[in-house]
Parts: sequence; C-alpha cells; structure tokens
Amino acid sequence: MKETFLVAEMTAAEYKERVAAAPAVLLPLGSIEVLGAHGPLGADYLLAQHVAVLVAERTGCLVAPAIPYGDTLELAAWPGTVCVPPAVLEGYYYAVAHSFMTTGAAKRLVFLNFHSLNNNAVHAVGRRLKHEGHQVFLVDWWKTVGMQAGDLIVDRAHGYGHGGEMITSVVMALDAGLVRAEQAQNEQPAEKLSYYGKYLMNSGSPFVAYGDFHDYCTGGAWGDTSHATAEKGAELIRRAVEAIGDFLAESFSRLP
Repeated sequence: MKETFLVAEMTAAEYKERVAAAPAVLLPLGSIEVLGAHGPLGADYLLAQHVAVLVAERTGCLVAPAIPYGDTLELAAWPGTVCVPPAVLEGYYYAVAHSFMTTGAAKRLVFLNFHSLNNNAVHAVGRRLKHEGHQVFLVDWWKTVGMQAGDLIVDRAHGYGHGGEMITSVVMALDAGLVRAEQAQNEQPAEKLSYYGKYLMNSGSPFVAYGDFHDYCTGGAWGDTSHATAEKGAELIRRAVEAIGDFLAESFSRLP
C-alpha cells in the first residue's frame, strides 16, 4: 500500500484503517482571489494543499482534499476572484465536515484555513458540530505565520499586508516562479486603511466598520515586496507548521 496522508489517494478500505488510528482529519480551506499584480490568484489554495501535508507529517493527521473557493466578497470586483456567499460556504463546509465526522469516522476535524475571511463560515460550522457532539478545531494560517514573523519582516509598516512581504515570501517558498516580482507595484495603502485597521471585524475592537479592499488599495495588494525571498518564506512556513503541530498536540492530549 502506498504510504500517503492524502484521503483522495486511499481506497475506502485503506481510509477506514488509517482514520481509525489518525488523531484527526485536516480540511484545508483556500480561496481564489487577486494578490496584486505580482501574485497568483490561487496562492491560498496552492499553499493549503502543500502545508496540510507538512502538518500531517508532523502530527499523523489525514488530509482531506482542499476546498479551493472561499468568501472573498471584499475583493470580488477584481478579475479572477471567485466569491462564494457566506451562507453557501457555511452549508458546504458543514456538509463536508459532517461527512468526515459521521460516515467518515474521523475522531476530530481541523479546519486548516488559508483565507481568514472564511473564518466567519467556519465559526458557525464549528459551533454546530460541537453542539452535535464532535470535536472541531480551527487554524488560521496567515495569523499563525504573522505571529512567527516579527524578526524577519523588513517592511515594518505594511509587510504583513495583503500581497506584502510576508505573504509574497511564503508564496515564493512554495514556487518562486509563481511570483512576478518585476510586476509588483509595491503600493502604499490608502489613508483609509489606518482607520479601517482599527475597526475591522477581527480587530478586537467593540466597534466595527465594514470596509472593502477598494478602500485599502487600488491594485489588490499593498506593501513593499522588494525584501521578499523564498528563503524567508521557507523559514516562515517551518515556524508556522511547528506552531500548528504544538497546538494540535496540546489539544489532542487535553481533549481526547
């Protein structure tokens, strides 16, 4: 039998045997969205497929096929961006996760999310599944990467931004050929971002102002990418995967 963590490569009998021993099934979530003039539309989806295997190798989890499309409403006006309405996405996530938790016999399910706006649908599904008696977790990939990046990012002002130094470095580590560095606009964000940054949904503020990416930039990305490197991205991936592994190890030991 071919040794694999990928559910899609297993027969039904092989999956039944492997899932009985696996601590959880990872469900990677991506998006297809603009990443400035220099980044690929499928960055989140491509990274979801790649990183999930790294996490599986560290934890022994199985990897479900990645869901490529996500909630990209704030970027939907740019060519190539595909937006699934949150209510539709919630139903889809629930159907997939519920299958793995019931007929799929997974002990636990981990949403490995590479597009933070998908979290809104995941929270609703996770709460519902927990209410039904299942153990469910969420990992926000880009937030995890950002927590490990403080000593590596040169562009302190905007290096964590959409399509900025951090994200571009990670994509370059996956495949440097995916990044058109010569086309990078290195745009400074619009002045409104300083306002919206304080009051977005995930800002932690009790006040929320709903923005759109056209309020933040003109080209679908911002920040200086001139210091982005594949080597930096590889280190960020290594650190983030390690942090995810530690979180899951703690969670699985405390919540059998």
